[in-house]
Amino acid sequence: MLSSMASNAVLSKARAMYGKRLTEKDYLELLSCKSVSDVAGYLKTKTHYSNLLTEISEASIHRGQLETIIKKKSFIDLSSLCRYEITAGDRFADYILEKTEIEQIMRYITLMGANRADEYLFEIPKYLESHTKVNFNALRKSKSFDDIIEALKDTKYKRIIEQFRPIEDELLNYASIENALYTEMYQNVFKIINSKLRGNERKQLLELFNLLIDYSNFTKIYRLKTFSNFNYDKIKDYIIPLGTISKKHIIDICNAETPDLCVSYMRKTTAGRLLSRLEYNNFNQIDKKLRYITCVKKMRFSVYPKIVMLSYIFLLEIEISNVIVITEGIRYQLPSNQIAELLIIPNISK
Repeated sequence: MLSSMASNAVLSKARAMYGKRLTEKDYLELLSCKSVSDVAGYLKTKTHYSNLLTEISEASIHRGQLETIIKKKSFIDLSSLCRYEITAGDRFADYILEKTEIEQIMRYITLMGANRADEYLFEIPKYLESHTKVNFNALRKSKSFDDIIEALKDTKYKRIIEQFRPIEDELLNYASIENALYTEMYQNVFKIINSKLRGNERKQLLELFNLLIDYSNFTKIYRLKTFSNFNYDKIKDYIIPLGTISKKHIIDICNAETPDLCVSYMRKTTAGRLLSRLEYNNFNQIDKKLRYITCVKKMRFSVYPKIVMLSYIFLLEIEISNVIVITEGIRYQLPSNQIAELLIIPNISK
């Protein structure tokens, strides 16, 4: 009885949160903003981000601060939903935390490699400080690979990243580090699902995460074929060795002579069936659009709390990404119609 009540509470709360998502009208209003301050002001007064922005002064906020603040929402919302879950809910909050940590670690490593580490000052999400074992203060002061390892000494990331220590003047292998971090993250998610869940719920949740991996891998392959014409031997370090697509199909997609043939091969897989009816303005949208379509369907029709809960979070992450795209587009003074083409939302994004 208690389990049933908790499940109904999660379903109701997640769908109520989804009902507060940004609408087409909100996006049109945001696209009409002339500055980051205008965007912050609209989000603060007209949207479900208002609680996060109560204390900020929209007149003085800059893009990095706004992005850091709104990125809190996925972690806060999932933590809120997990309070209703009595099985694996809190473990999925750990997944969001781990995902955020990996994003931040890779962000710093990439900036340091580009001699722009000082920019990371504005990327630290303050809300992580009470939840994470990563020493972000030490990380942002790192000047070398050894400094990064020291900053991560109390975390599992040290073991993963340390194996990619560059030899002499060798360049750091960013792709392999990122792949190793995300591979372990997904392996941990699968362990949670397999140990905590049963039956059709477990099956559907495994399918959801596998599809997300498949879409992400395909987008990376498509990008590398488009810009570098890499084959499988060069692409394999960039993709996560998980998902539903067989190794044979992965090799075929990677070795396709053209990007269009990549799409043709992908359409022959279970994960690729959606591609035949997908509209997109550029290849960077493929992953997010496929994710959007999948999660909207799960959000509306699934009867399983954790699937609805995570679908909401994945859709929220896309929404947050949309807002960041808008703020960056405004910062670089792009026309609103060009910014709109980069968004993953119905109607406007067509």
